[in-house]
Amino acid sequence: MTLAGSAQETATIDGITYLLDGDKASVMQQKGLTGDIVIPETVWYEGDVYTVTTVQSNAFSGNDITGVVLPNTVTVMGSSCFSSCSKLVSADLPDNITSLGGSSFSFCYSLKSVDLPENLVSLGDMCFERCYMLEAIELPAGVTSLGSACFSGCDRLKTISLPKGITELGYQCFYACKSLTSVILPASLTTMGESCFHSCSSLGSVKFEGSLTELKKRCFYHCTSLESIDIPQGVRELGEECFSGCTSLTSVSLPDGITDLRSSCFSGCTALQAITLPNSIDNIESRCFESCSALESIVVPSGVTRLYEECFSYCSKLASVTLPESIEKLYEYCFSNCTSLSGITLPAGLKNIGAGCFRNCSGLTSILLPRSVETLGSGSFSDCTYLADVTCQWDDPDEVSTSNFVFGDIYTECRLHVPTGTTALYKVKEPWSGFKFIIEEDGQVVDPVRCATPTIAYADNSLTFGCATEGAEYHYTISASDAVEGAYSADGKVALGAAYDITVYASAHGYLNSEEAKAVLCFIDATLNTAGINLGERRGVVVSSHGGSITVSGLADGEQVALYSVGGMMLSAGKASAGSITLSAGRTDGVVLVKIADRSIKISVNRQ
Repeated sequence: MTLAGSAQETATIDGITYLLDGDKASVMQQKGLTGDIVIPETVWYEGDVYTVTTVQSNAFSGNDITGVVLPNTVTVMGSSCFSSCSKLVSADLPDNITSLGGSSFSFCYSLKSVDLPENLVSLGDMCFERCYMLEAIELPAGVTSLGSACFSGCDRLKTISLPKGITELGYQCFYACKSLTSVILPASLTTMGESCFHSCSSLGSVKFEGSLTELKKRCFYHCTSLESIDIPQGVRELGEECFSGCTSLTSVSLPDGITDLRSSCFSGCTALQAITLPNSIDNIESRCFESCSALESIVVPSGVTRLYEECFSYCSKLASVTLPESIEKLYEYCFSNCTSLSGITLPAGLKNIGAGCFRNCSGLTSILLPRSVETLGSGSFSDCTYLADVTCQWDDPDEVSTSNFVFGDIYTECRLHVPTGTTALYKVKEPWSGFKFIIEEDGQVVDPVRCATPTIAYADNSLTFGCATEGAEYHYTISASDAVEGAYSADGKVALGAAYDITVYASAHGYLNSEEAKAVLCFIDATLNTAGINLGERRGVVVSSHGGSITVSGLADGEQVALYSVGGMMLSAGKASAGSITLSAGRTDGVVLVKIADRSIKISVNRQ
């Protein structure tokens, strides 16, 4: 037998290219290979024998091989050595391999079975990524780590048995393994990477046996079949979105020593009805329980000092919330859209209520704002449509910094409760001045002020409203009272004297709506004689009633107006000044007739 030389050279033997070095041979990158490949333990070249010990990186990558057998003399397999062999169905690996490099079998879409070496210790990053046909794989007992995305996208992988000595599962290790139904995490496991079981939509059972201290970001994100989880005692932190979107999750057991629930930890767990938070928890971050639409009650642990943005937003069945005395700040939209929340006790040490904190809590009927509160954010109680009582403990409303839009549009019906003797201060300070009803602590109800009744006038071809209350706005309706349809005329002449009924009331911030004012607008022919000539001008006059008097506007100065009962008795008469006149209806109730020139107008006497 001739021993191999010492110089490196490349040789193609039986269709396989090798790098020959000393007495060793390495399988180099190949091109154009198809079918089943068997690599021998030794190769002969020019009378020398070489032992095959290595398969180099990318050696078979992208080839159309269907099967491969490597000899036991191989101790090293480089990264991506079988990557993208889309037709590879099976692989038989030698027992002396201790590690599989990154992407060793990634994108081997047809791979169904692999015999892993008994001495294998680690599998590199993306080792079997997107091996869509892989249904099961047996990991040797000595394996201690699986790299990032090791089995990511293995759609058909149904079971995986993790060795008792495994210590690490890398980032996205089993990402989107949609057929994986259960997993047991051994006691030896100390590290699980982010998104480890992300989108394992069939994963229904997870059993922890061991010593994890943290479940990282998106660890079980969108595991939509997961119904219950019992987190081990050693865990101190649940990462961001750890169980987010686990829509079947109904039961969660948290360990006594846990301290942190990171943002969106249980967001979108729509089946979660109850969860007990241990007193060891001192940090609950933003959107932690957002859209847990089945959650009915929650007791916040005594060590928590703040609840962050949208922490319990859209928990539509949340009816009971217990806050500890330690709470100092409720951030923006913390309980927004909790439509079943009928009451909540805000602790005496609370300092800040963020914008929109209780927005659209439509079941909330009362709230007590403690003296300790220093800031009320914009819209913090907006759209709380059934809020009937708001109690303030500040002796001076200037003690709290508020937005003008804290309460939205609840002022008309909601009652504001304030300390004795402070009503005057609250009535001139927004948003409190908007409340129609203010009740002092001694039970005295401060009557709300009603907006002044508006006036109605017509001048310069324009209908105008007026009100003695500053900042008044007007709400009115106008309808034709003598409109006709299907009428008959013998001579073809029609006198157009349409009358319009006008109803208007005024509203102003901080006042009750005014009483309604009513009037009649008529268009009549003027009787203006200038040098004996009748101009025949058309004009509008408004007739209104208030406090037992009749007011007519839109008149010419000096124009005669008379007031009659329906029986024909004159009640009063006079001449217009500055375009209007007011006449007393005496003791008459009901309808009176206002006569202007040859036109009579009916109007009801209003004594308010």
